[in-house]
Amino acid sequence: MQEHLHHPSIAALGFTLLLLSMSSPLTAQVTAEASSTNRWTTNFKDAKESAAAEKKDIAILFTASDWLDLAKTFDKKILNQQKFIDSASSHYALLRLDFPKNISAQSKQTTTQNQLLMQAYRVRGLPTLVLTDSLGRPYAITGYNGADLDSWIQEFNLLRQTRENRDRLFAEANKTKGVERAKLLAQAVPDLPGNLAARFYRNILNEVITLDPDNQTGRIGQYKLLIADVRYADQMQKLAVNKDDEKMLELSNQYLREAQLEGPKRQSVLFHKADIYTRQGKKDDSEKMLKEIVSIDPDSPQGKQAAGQLNLAAPDSNKEN
Repeated sequence: MQEHLHHPSIAALGFTLLLLSMSSPLTAQVTAEASSTNRWTTNFKDAKESAAAEKKDIAILFTASDWLDLAKTFDKKILNQQKFIDSASSHYALLRLDFPKNISAQSKQTTTQNQLLMQAYRVRGLPTLVLTDSLGRPYAITGYNGADLDSWIQEFNLLRQTRENRDRLFAEANKTKGVERAKLLAQAVPDLPGNLAARFYRNILNEVITLDPDNQTGRIGQYKLLIADVRYADQMQKLAVNKDDEKMLELSNQYLREAQLEGPKRQSVLFHKADIYTRQGKKDDSEKMLKEIVSIDPDSPQGKQAAGQLNLAAPDSNKEN
């Protein structure tokens, strides 16, 4: 079970920006932080180059070494065991990204890199392990459930089949056209959380939409929604930089109306609105958004967070009354 982080910020960076920021070498301090004994590196650029040269994938660990007990247990029982390292390093370049409470011993370049990667892969809990191909495209995301070493290695190795299946289906799709190609492409796209599929496989999703006007794949509505979600997030990011609250509210309302969002996606957008109203000092409007979030699903992470914020505001409301 992962330690979940707070509601994500709307200011999330895209993968293109990430790659640009990683294109120049980091300082020697970053490379020096890589372990010489267990084959984990801390440098994303090094991991990508190693994976490309050795025809391997990349295993990216997001962890918290000095404050999270689950991360410490994961290290001790699995990740630092030579049996796991020998098995994993035969197929993966191993990249370790640490988010310590005490960052004084971590270089500024490493801290910046790790935050960019966390945003790019939309990591919301620690510890998380993201498996990608040598280009950095994710195909599986997992955590630690307390399993013993042999069991976890077995589960871990099975995840690589997702990438093998993806590439096999891509190869088959290249041999056909039209709807049959669309069906194979749709099968090939990995099942990833949130809108990651649209962020890393957007060209594939767009091709499926074009090739399948009658929705024989059954994925068209889903893909359009994922793409719209990425577009919304990216536009909100730009508006957030300029602190344009009114346009952010307008964009959120438009997205809610046109996409007819339900469940967690609707809750997420309502949270954006609640944050804006809070920043503007409009407590009643913010409270309205939080109540709607709870009404959608009080047991979801967003519902619980909204309920918590309402409870915190309750004493102030009582004082005013």
